[in-house]
Amino acid sequence: MSVALFSPIRRDDETLRRVIPNWFALQGVDEMWCYDDNPEGTANDLLKKFRVLPKLPLETSGYEVTEETHVWTQTEVRRVAQIKDAAIEEFLKTPHSHLFLVDSDLLLHPNLVPSLLLNEKPIVSAVFWTRWRPGEPYLPNCWDYQPYGFLGEDSLLRLRRAGTYQVGGLGACTLIHRSVLEDGVRFEHVPSLPAHWGEDRSFCVRAQARKWPLFADSHYPPFHLYRPSLLPESEEWERAGMTGRYFENLLGEEWERLLHKLLN
Repeated sequence: MSVALFSPIRRDDETLRRVIPNWFALQGVDEMWCYDDNPEGTANDLLKKFRVLPKLPLETSGYEVTEETHVWTQTEVRRVAQIKDAAIEEFLKTPHSHLFLVDSDLLLHPNLVPSLLLNEKPIVSAVFWTRWRPGEPYLPNCWDYQPYGFLGEDSLLRLRRAGTYQVGGLGACTLIHRSVLEDGVRFEHVPSLPAHWGEDRSFCVRAQARKWPLFADSHYPPFHLYRPSLLPESEEWERAGMTGRYFENLLGEEWERLLHKLLN
């Protein structure tokens, strides 16, 4: 087995200076690829360590990250889908067995990739937790039905426990076997889905239509640098050993109360 990591990179310098060295400490990754989607000059010295894919003729994007949320439009979603699909075509020219797609604001445990490989699943994402808006409960990067629905509290509560679970959708930190990509599964928008909900939904619909099951693994939850203000907290996660133990306090009784309020 051999793994190529790929990320469409569009983040501020400070975030990338935390994230990229973390990735280069990963075990089990044979090649590191990226698409430089940053404004000219951002983190150029860091991206030299990657195999940088050639520029694509893409629509102009005004992707915005705020302390409240990330602002996605149909243009941004189409752009990311085109970048990921181009990376898939490049990947299929190589002998690698797996493509590991990672968003550029994720910090990862060094043993994450070997742990995901142990599942021997065609598609598996590492579960991470994000408070999408202030005051809301932490929610995962996987779901039960499109575009981001849950069957109930138990479906979310189980993800706190280290394990591997079949899900209806996933994204952002996904290990994919090449057989899935050889079967034609891609990120291009599925017209029946809301376009602004993201390219991962289209990928998941195509995968399941071709009988590829989806799995989420919660043994090594990544840290999601969703807001610039989370940088100090990410250092606490690192000092705590980068494992799921860090999230135990975040996913406690108060989280369960907010979750109950959200889903009922």
